[in-house]
Amino acid sequence: MELQIFTLNCWGLWLVAKQRARRLRLIGEALQRSSADVVHLQEVWCRHDADLILAEAAKGQLKHGHHFIAGHFGSGLVTLSRFPLKQARFIQFTAAGDPLSLKGDFFAGKGVGWTQLETPAGLIDTFNTHLSANYRQSWQDAPDLGCRIALDGNSGVRILQMQQLATFVNGAAHPEGVAVVVAGDLNNPPDSLHMCLMQDLLPDLRDSWAVANPKDPGPTANDSQNTYSTAGAGKSPTRIDYVWASSACQVLSAEITMKAAAADLSFSDHFGVSVRLQLPAQGCSPGSRQHPAEPQGKYSSASGLQAAALHSMQRGILSMQQGSLAQAGVQSDSPQRAVNLPERAIEMPVSAARFGRIRSGRLGADSEGSDSSAASSPAKSRSTGSTMAGKIGVVPIREFMSPGESPLGAIRAGRLGE
Repeated sequence: MELQIFTLNCWGLWLVAKQRARRLRLIGEALQRSSADVVHLQEVWCRHDADLILAEAAKGQLKHGHHFIAGHFGSGLVTLSRFPLKQARFIQFTAAGDPLSLKGDFFAGKGVGWTQLETPAGLIDTFNTHLSANYRQSWQDAPDLGCRIALDGNSGVRILQMQQLATFVNGAAHPEGVAVVVAGDLNNPPDSLHMCLMQDLLPDLRDSWAVANPKDPGPTANDSQNTYSTAGAGKSPTRIDYVWASSACQVLSAEITMKAAAADLSFSDHFGVSVRLQLPAQGCSPGSRQHPAEPQGKYSSASGLQAAALHSMQRGILSMQQGSLAQAGVQSDSPQRAVNLPERAIEMPVSAARFGRIRSGRLGADSEGSDSSAASSPAKSRSTGSTMAGKIGVVPIREFMSPGESPLGAIRAGRLGE
């Protein structure tokens, strides 16, 4: 059986994204005509836009859909399918970034939306996700690891998010399922430390584009052909949108699609990715392995990747912390304090003054935040993750909230670190 997967970051930011209403309507109409079996959309932030897309797509063959809701501004994730959805669940990332950043990643309910599809070939587990952005676009080469290390403040956040994504995929995928698909905007180029780490964390999955087009960079963002391109403004064309599938699936083709909605209008500031897979005769979900697969090629240096990942997290957390302190008018030459991270403690500076109440929260812990609450709730027509009070970033924001107050209200009231 063949399966066609499509993913697109729709750039649906309210009041920010250019020509949002028109573009989202055109995306819905295009999906109505689409031959895709499964569609993963990101940045569909407005509920009205999600409803419109679901309704338009249902006029075609994508009769089944799920809008995952979380946080104050939503998760932005919508999954559509030609096949019935047996289950749907959402986990919200516990690592979210800097609450004082104007970029807004902390306030978005980013996470992973899981849908289990009933197909003629058997159960298919699909995971739709959108990781925190890389705003600085600065890198350091690591030739011994065969990758580049991102130097932005969200680098460590994305590593923790990727770890949580991999844990969820390995735990949720049906042991007798036919295939596993992870698709979405991972905000990391193929040669980044993050993608090397993802291959180690999910060794049974493969980057479909790299398999089908090993010599084609296939940029999906900052491309000069996009009417909203930022190429030449300090950003280079890059591939950050992916379809990863079980290695037992044969990749028949992978194409960059949904480029132009009209002569002078792109569907989004990203291009879409469409992948055709030949499903295996037997199941290939992570849970069906008797022994974990060994990493191969340049991804085989697991200890080196882990060390580089920890170093990247440390640098990213320090960058976010210093940025927060600077915005608050606090000197950052303060004592060190340990923050518990997976397998190792990393030191970070914490001011004893205005940020004296910052706790050493457990970044990325599975037992806290939206993961546990979302995983225990039954699937509904819309998945609702936990509120941002359960998210862990640089600042555990619930410490500064009055009863019944939203996190955004606490920030506006200036109660952070009183």
